[in-house]
Order: sequence, then C-alpha cells, then structure tokens
Amino acid sequence: MQACSTQRSTCQPECNLVRKYGQRGDEATMSGSAWLDRTVLWIACAAALLTPAIPVLGADDSGPIEQMYHSAWTARDGLSGVVSALAQTEDGFLWVGTTEGLYRFDGMTFEAYKPEAGSFPAIGIKTLAAAPDGLWIGYLSGGVSVLKDGRLKNYSERDGLPISRVLSIVHTEDGKVWVAAVGGVARLDGDYWHKVRLDWNFTARTARELVVDPSGTLWAAVETGVLYLPKGAHSFEDAGVHSRQTISLALAPDGSIVYTDLRKASEPQSVCRLQIKPSGSVVRCISLPDILSASDIQSVFVDRTGSIWFTGDNVMRLAHPELLEWNGGRIPRASIEEYGKNEGLTAATDTIFEDHEGNIWSGSTFGIDRYLDLPAGRPKRLFGG
Repeated sequence: MQACSTQRSTCQPECNLVRKYGQRGDEATMSGSAWLDRTVLWIACAAALLTPAIPVLGADDSGPIEQMYHSAWTARDGLSGVVSALAQTEDGFLWVGTTEGLYRFDGMTFEAYKPEAGSFPAIGIKTLAAAPDGLWIGYLSGGVSVLKDGRLKNYSERDGLPISRVLSIVHTEDGKVWVAAVGGVARLDGDYWHKVRLDWNFTARTARELVVDPSGTLWAAVETGVLYLPKGAHSFEDAGVHSRQTISLALAPDGSIVYTDLRKASEPQSVCRLQIKPSGSVVRCISLPDILSASDIQSVFVDRTGSIWFTGDNVMRLAHPELLEWNGGRIPRASIEEYGKNEGLTAATDTIFEDHEGNIWSGSTFGIDRYLDLPAGRPKRLFGG
C-alpha cells in the first residue's frame, strides 16, 4: 500500500494504515472481508467524484456518527480476546492489546505478534503507548515491557515497578516514562522505577489515568480529583477538582482537560472540562442525558476536531460541545449521537483511539471498530477566550 495524503477529504480512505515496507497490496492476497471493504470504499469514492459539490454548513461540520463509514474486525479476521488497548507506531501499524495477547494490524490482516528477541512475561494486556523509544506494553497481571525493533525488554516488581495491573503509561518531554498501576505511580530513571509518593507531593494512592498536554504538564486522574505536574516541576499540584469518582481523563485540542465523574446510580453521569488559568482552576460540568448508554461510561476521549467520545454499551459522540452551556445542566438528548449493535458495533466498548489520519477506532469485547469521517475539520475551542 502506498503512503497516502493525510487530507481526509481525498478519495483514498483505504490508506488509513500505512506501512513503510513489506505491504500486501495485491487483491489476490486479500481476505473476502478486506476485499469487500476496499471495494465499497472505492465505489463510495467514485460516487463522490460524480456528485456535484454541495456547500458545507460550517468549516468544522462533520456528519452524524451513523453516517460515517464503519468497518469492523472480529475473531473471524484473526483477532482473539477482549480488546483493551490500541496504539499506532510511526511505521503505520495499528497495535491491538487484548486479553489474549498483542496483535499487529496492517489494515487488512492481524498478526499474533511474537518478538524476535525476548518473550512476553504475561498474556493479557491492559494498556499500550507508542513512543519514539518503542511500543510500551502494560499487563493486566502487572509488569511492563517495551518493544523496539523486534526486541522486548521487560520490567517487574524487582525493577521497582508498582504491583498489579498497569493502568496507564505516558512519556513526559524530558524523555521519562511514567506508569500508573493499581499499586501506585512510578517514574523510570535509567533501568529502575522509582515510586512517586509524598516526596513529589503526590497525595493519592494511585492514578486511574495519566496524560501529558502540549505544554509538557503531566495530568493524573485520581480517586476524587485531578493532580498535575507542570513541566520541570517536582511537586504535584491539586487542580481543584472535587468529584465523586474521576474515571477517565482526556486532552482536548485547546489544551483543556476533559474528565468524567461517576455519580451515584440515581444521578446522571457528568462530563467536565478543566482549565488552569492564572486566577486558578476553571471547572465546568454538564450532565449526560437520561439514556441507558450514559449509565455505563467506561472512558472519554476528545478527537482532533474537539468532538467528545464516550465508550460503554454503545459508542457515543458529542459532536459540538462548544455549542452547549456548560453550567451544570443536562446535555440535550438530540446532541448525543449513538452507535450501537443495531448499527453494526461489534460489542460493548472499553477503549477508543484516533489514528494518524484522524480516523476513530474503538476496542470491544469481540473486536475493533473503525469510524471514517471524510470531511476535514478544524479544532474547536472548548472554552471561549
């Protein structure tokens, strides 16, 4: 497969995953589902070329989620296990972490990956993180590996790593690797992990999720709040968030932080935006509508256009959060788009990811789903001013 334009309005949707070498591109080698997937895409492209141009309503408007081009891959395509993590490396491969191991996907076929040197210390995978120094892997049973050029290096409790399930792995601008596990948060220095505790003013037992923003600030979703570490600092600060339970954290294009607050069963789930200003923290929340899918939110994600996605029983999207009043009210039902099993979703989802081309992928109990939106968009500002 040839490298293709990153302009999503071009008629090359099959180029969502690219490789720099060794691509099977011949139709004779395709599986039936892969051949059909490509054929449908090219038919859609040909129709688009023959259709007169229609003026768009807005520069960053995109179609409803149910009108996106949807593709799905499951066990019949070679994928096994519950999908819990997705990442894309610089060579274009999509990596899929499941309860049954690590898979490499080139856009058509899955490969149950085996390293050229070293062996996986565990099977079930919880999290993946692609970085210039390799693909980082966190395991359901604990432990971390880094895969680089086919060689696998493993870390365990003997190397200072916190015990039990690894929840999140990130890199800060100084090149340090940070891990959040059930047993705590740690930072890799050389070949040894150092637990981050009160000496870093990290006041929580652990973090559910870590993210790094463009300014180099490290953010941590902790039990009932959010902590952050400014670039170059050695002391975490409290972001002033007071939630019942912070379950997921995401970075928005404008630099603000979006998180979900798990409320009591009788209360609507909330999504909040956090921004640190010179005058202090600015937190604005809004409740999800009273629909069944909103009662079981697993994670939140913000794509490059500013749309907010939620995983759970269905995939949900809030396409235009900037149009709402973030004042504690409830999101109108019409503003939330849903994509579920009736529309072709493989199963309930737990993880969501955006690839280099801007396509959205979700991982589910039975496979992975891709949502391709052709119109290009501009990042939305989540906060005015």
